[in-house]
Amino acid sequence: MRNTLGFGEDELRRLAESRSFDRGLGYLSSVFALEITERSITATVDRTDAYEVELMQHEHGLAGRCDCPYGQGGNFCKRCVAVGLTVLRQAESVPRRRAAAASRGRQLDTWLESRSRDELLSLYGSTSQATTTCATGSNFELPRPGTILMPYASAS
Repeated sequence: MRNTLGFGEDELRRLAESRSFDRGLGYLSSVFALEITERSITATVDRTDAYEVELMQHEHGLAGRCDCPYGQGGNFCKRCVAVGLTVLRQAESVPRRRAAAASRGRQLDTWLESRSRDELLSLYGSTSQATTTCATGSNFELPRPGTILMPYASAS
């Protein structure tokens, strides 16, 4: 059944092998940091290991990507199923979340357009090589400007 999301449970079943679909049902409580934008849905699915999932709507239907070994083989894995089912269960909030994402994108575009080239290069240069030290004493590089960071929601 299709809905305003452009996909339904039937399409998730068709994309995933039956075993992946059934196993995806058990991963619903493992979906975190769900982000719904105009063009895609992203989430972290964290059970034994954390994997990043992206669902995208194309002219030919839904497509999924997961960085797990099975997903890297081009398969629509149990984690893609879990993210899709999670979104279907939150369908009433999706239009509002997509509108909010579009608004944030427009605000960012407006802010970027209001800055000079030199100002943007200065901001980029001041952060692109920045490193910091975490509590364990390890150094790590800060993300480059434009990197989208996803909040991590813990299961509490």
